[in-house]
Amino acid sequence: MWCDVAAGKKANTTLYFTDLDYLNITEIVSAEVMYGYILNTDTDEVVDYLDFNLTTTKAGSYKQSFDIYGDALYDDGDYAVYDSFFGSTPVVLIENNTDSAIYVLFDNVSVSGIMVTPYTTSGVPVYPGTVRAFELGLYSSNLAAAGLEKSDVDNISFAVEFNRYTQGSVSTADDLYQTEELTITKD
Repeated sequence: MWCDVAAGKKANTTLYFTDLDYLNITEIVSAEVMYGYILNTDTDEVVDYLDFNLTTTKAGSYKQSFDIYGDALYDDGDYAVYDSFFGSTPVVLIENNTDSAIYVLFDNVSVSGIMVTPYTTSGVPVYPGTVRAFELGLYSSNLAAAGLEKSDVDNISFAVEFNRYTQGSVSTADDLYQTEELTITKD
């Protein structure tokens, strides 16, 4: 979400939500924006950070829930990794049960034993007490080089690397943990 606002003026913008289908969320009760920032576009300098909560008219009358419908591939109490396929696309759900934001990287990704480079939204943090869906999209050129088509993908293996995240920066030098190889298999 972003909005241009001139000095001394007000502006409106629209919040767009993604990943709701993966979690079967049909009603939005509240939304929390963490690590938002105000940027001076003349200098590309962050002027201020802000966190805020928005609630809808559903608050108080509707219990918001989400469905983690995959199997737990990894769960140490602090972090959990769940598998799923959304149609023919592999989806990884990361749950962060700590009080610190984390940054997630996918490493050693392979399809049928052949290394591939997925495109994913792994450049975004997973905030404390939240679940984020990561779609592991596969480039058709990677699959073609391996003699595969997207419809042939019935399993994907990867490792998840958890890193510390603070406002605007990722510390990969301070890796928290990397899982062993995990595999998602399409039913």
